Amino acid sequence: MRKCLGVEGFHRLRNLTAGSYIRRLHSIAPAIPVKSRKSTTRAYRLDVELVEGLKKAARREGVSENSFVQNLLGRRVKVDLLVNAIPYVLLSRRTLFHVLGSTNPDGLEMVGLELGKGNFILARELYESVGRELGFSGYLTEILDKEAQWFEVEGAEDKPERLTLRHECGMKWSLFLRSYLTSAFEVVSHEKLKMTFNDSYVSLELPPSQRW
Repeated sequence: MRKCLGVEGFHRLRNLTAGSYIRRLHSIAPAIPVKSRKSTTRAYRLDVELVEGLKKAARREGVSENSFVQNLLGRRVKVDLLVNAIPYVLLSRRTLFHVLGSTNPDGLEMVGLELGKGNFILARELYESVGRELGFSGYLTEILDKEAQWFEVEGAEDKPERLTLRHECGMKWSLFLRSYLTSAFEVVSHEKLKMTFNDSYVSLELPPSQRW
């Protein structure tokens, strides 16, 4: 379950509303990896302790050392560019709990409605600038889950019509997500996004047109 590490991502996406950052993102954004891509072999000299650490980390993840290193470097190459372009603030989960605890729920929902549509539009434009398309399901999994870490998506492969967004950030975070996603969904559909939620998840039912 996602450990509510997504505050960094929240500030990244919030700052996307600043026009000066959009120009910088368009100029540095890397292409999104695709399944059929070329590969090559490189040799690097590494400390013995680092090599042993990579072996142990790969075993913990249940993947090969090659896959572990490739995934790790791929994320650093892509994410570090965004980090350098967009200022952000890191908060511990406990700090986030205190911030949310002192926030009016109605205010959180208003912020979600304000940011959702604009941020999704900008994310789609960023993808289009590197020749890629970004649908609503992809936005949830590729941006808000994998990169921003707002939640952990369940059901994307087994039941693409029903997605569950799990987190450990409490009811107020779910309220924010509900309004944010409602607003974002309006970018791609005039249909109403069906949602249920509690203090640990938001469940979505997507219409056929938005299922991958």
